[in-house]
Amino acid sequence: MAHKFDRDVYFQLLHATQKIRDQKRIEALKQMNEQIPEAATKWLTVKAILIAAVLVAIVLLVIIGSVIIIPVALVILIAYLLFMAAKASIK
Repeated sequence: MAHKFDRDVYFQLLHATQKIRDQKRIEALKQMNEQIPEAATKWLTVKAILIAAVLVAIVLLVIIGSVIIIPVALVILIAYLLFMAAKASIK
């Protein structure tokens, strides 16, 4: 004998299976998290901080370098132009 399709029972079953899948995923993630040693996570954070520090240092050097190099280059260029103008006026 065929049973009549009950929509409520279907959705309850669907919800229950989804809940079981979610619980299995959570269990798997907990097991994976327990397998990672604490020292490895500390090393990763130290490594990330060191990489960030190096990147910040490089950016600061570029900014400071451009602040120093650009004015020095402009002074050299102006001095060269004044020298060329003085040389041309002497002739």
